[in-house]
Amino acid sequence: MSRPPVPFDVSEAARGGIPERILRGVRSSEEAYEILRRPVTRRSVLKGAGAAALAGPVLWTRPGRASEPPRGIHLAYGDDPGTSMSVSWFTGGPVAGAALEIGDTPAFGTTIPAASTTYSPPPSIPQPISRQHHATATGLEPGTRYHYRVRHDGAVSPAFTFETAPGAIVPFRFTSFGDHGTDPGTATSRVSWGTAFSPRAVRAVTALDPAFHVHNGDLSYSCGGPQLAWDVWFEQIQSRAAVMPWMVALGNHEMELGFGPRGYDPFRSRFRLPANGIDSGPLRTSTFYAFQYSNVLVMMLDGNEAASEYGYHFNRGYLAGAQDAWIEQTLQAARTSPTIDWVVVSFHNCMFCTDVVHGSDGGCRTRWQSLFDAYRVDVVLNGHNHCYERTHPIRGHGHTTLMPGEPVEPATMGVTYVCAGGGGQLAAPRSVSTYPASLLHNEAGEREIEHALWRASRIEGYTVAVVDVDPGAPGGTTTLTLTAREFMTDLMAPVDRVVLTRPAKAVAAVRGR
Repeated sequence: MSRPPVPFDVSEAARGGIPERILRGVRSSEEAYEILRRPVTRRSVLKGAGAAALAGPVLWTRPGRASEPPRGIHLAYGDDPGTSMSVSWFTGGPVAGAALEIGDTPAFGTTIPAASTTYSPPPSIPQPISRQHHATATGLEPGTRYHYRVRHDGAVSPAFTFETAPGAIVPFRFTSFGDHGTDPGTATSRVSWGTAFSPRAVRAVTALDPAFHVHNGDLSYSCGGPQLAWDVWFEQIQSRAAVMPWMVALGNHEMELGFGPRGYDPFRSRFRLPANGIDSGPLRTSTFYAFQYSNVLVMMLDGNEAASEYGYHFNRGYLAGAQDAWIEQTLQAARTSPTIDWVVVSFHNCMFCTDVVHGSDGGCRTRWQSLFDAYRVDVVLNGHNHCYERTHPIRGHGHTTLMPGEPVEPATMGVTYVCAGGGGQLAAPRSVSTYPASLLHNEAGEREIEHALWRASRIEGYTVAVVDVDPGAPGGTTTLTLTAREFMTDLMAPVDRVVLTRPAKAVAAVRGR
């Protein structure tokens, strides 16, 4: 066995167009950071592959002006989804008086000053960076609709509304996909890596009207290059992300080499996420976190930290076991909580997939499958492969083959793994299946061929995963129904469906109080 060639999106795009020879042999994002942060002199540029390859274009972004409106407004749950909400947005440059106005009536009534952040590019890729603004409202009432707008001196956004998570156990819906990108029709080709289906994915989420969206990594595809791609992406999702939380996991394309020791400076600067992970850092933005909505716990992990796929290994092991310890503690608490029936885990890298591009990641399996099995995780949502796939329930080295329409009982059968990576990024002809085999990236980063009889369903094309949760009645059954819907047409036809069942514990506990 031998290592495969460095994948295209690592050798060209994920490094922002930096020649492969510059990072050849680099073993971690910290090493890449040190290389790319070295001052660029005329001699070093001319000695290399040319000034354009190293420096790239200097992208012009409007400086912050009093008349410039807030842009790219998006929401995320705070530490308690029922009582807190973070509102984030950007401007082209520094502004004065950035703030959130919020209240339970259209008159607002409360003003919360925003914290403003930014980050710097490596000298090899000089460019202006927009200014990020974050304000977190706390002390809110569960299950309540709030009105808000954001502003700075001289400009104000339109008014929006959002609803906090309920304090009760109620039916609800959420959606999920990964691998999004932006529409080439709305951005220059230099900052766009997506398709016309990228904005259509947002329209699909809007039509499905979920309580929140789970994004399984690979967001803007700025890829360590033109950071304007982030601005374009936030404006693309604002129509939905400004009225409901858009909860994100890190993908390999958020590992932007040269932008901070781990390449996470853009991600950490642009999001304000729940701070209940370990590595919260000065921006209070964790690379992994969890939140509860009704009777479901959703865990968002940093898959880059566990992945063994060659070319995507730069951040592997950087947390030295801290994420794994947090995962076990969080799962243990979830399974002893009387108000949690379902545990859903999201991260980018596929643990089980037959797609030829990225296949299955053995590093994630080695680190996390035993934990998922031990604590009876119900569903794992991944991206990375630009397709939709679902497994039969898997536990250990075995799986339970079910007939179409037969319900899954995860407590006894195992975990259902879903690749929901059809969010708008390029799909066919690159994304084809190797079924009945899977290409597994082992611990050495080499590809092994394994049997993949665990595969239950595969859909080529662009899809959104829709999860409908019915908490059931005391003494009855709670159900989690996962439906894949294609959004290549406005019909959004269902193309896959599976129902998971558990005894209804949470609704009985809450009603018994």
